[in-house]
Amino acid sequence: MDKYFFLMAQMPFLSFGIKTYMTKIKFLEEAAKANVSEEMIEKSDLMCAFRSFEDGLRDEAMFIRAGGRAAWPYTGAHPLEVEKNLLRARWDFVEEKSLNRVFDVTAVAAYCLKLEILERYFVFDKDRGLKNFDQICEAVL
Repeated sequence: MDKYFFLMAQMPFLSFGIKTYMTKIKFLEEAAKANVSEEMIEKSDLMCAFRSFEDGLRDEAMFIRAGGRAAWPYTGAHPLEVEKNLLRARWDFVEEKSLNRVFDVTAVAAYCLKLEILERYFVFDKDRGLKNFDQICEAVL
């Protein structure tokens, strides 16, 4: 089993909802220097489990929308809050599956997934959203 001590040791600590200077693209560049290809990350056990988890979330949402169940565990007052709750559920899944995995391919995949989640989390911008909403309303009216 390969170990990526140097790669993972030099990466900044990630916390849900906290910005970081690291991006997925920069991380993949650093991973490539440590002989970790994107293909290795995509084929890791964690990525396979994450895809299954993601499919389960989507299936559950579809089932609820079809009227099959009234309760949705990822509720919120508005869609943005629900999206953030879903992102938190994804983060927690990655944390759970990568527990005690620090220097192997699972750790590399977990770091990559966490960066994706953070990038998605910080794409939401209230001012930009209101501007887009106003433009859509003007176009419709």
